[in-house]
Amino acid sequence: AARRGAVLADLPGLVEGAHLGKGLGRQFLQQLRRVRVVLYVLDASREAETPAEQYRVLRRELELYNPHYLTRPHLIALNKLDVVLQTHGAETFEQVRKQLRDDVVAAARDLGAATLPVAVVPISGLKAKGLSALQDAIAKALQLAELPEKTQGSTGLPTDPTGQPTDPTGHLGDPI
Repeated sequence: AARRGAVLADLPGLVEGAHLGKGLGRQFLQQLRRVRVVLYVLDASREAETPAEQYRVLRRELELYNPHYLTRPHLIALNKLDVVLQTHGAETFEQVRKQLRDDVVAAARDLGAATLPVAVVPISGLKAKGLSALQDAIAKALQLAELPEKTQGSTGLPTDPTGQPTDPTGHLGDPI
């Protein structure tokens, strides 16, 4: 079967209030019409706004602009894990990394998300770490976007034989 290409759209202007036209929000949000998969790149190093809080704001903006966008497969890249490693040290880094991932997945569940993330992948854009795992996760999400809705569970994810959705918490990616 021939592979369809993927178009990536960067939405750096997506801030709280974007659905109301704050910043360049509406201009950026309009670009989502053709997007089959949404990748949220969250800053794991920010202490003022945790990745879970960032995720909540972004999902809420999409919901307020067009609730249908929330039904699309999506994944999360937790960026700047190199900063987290430097801040917390190697001895507690793995625990912090897992906690960040778990917090984001819990936020998705708390939102009553139409879909859970396909994967939560830790990366360091600066050091180019975790990018192969992110590429694999994007490919998986694109494949999922091609599935007919009837083969997906209520979360939008493929289901296991018991009808339970695939759980994104197992995907930690490459070590940072």
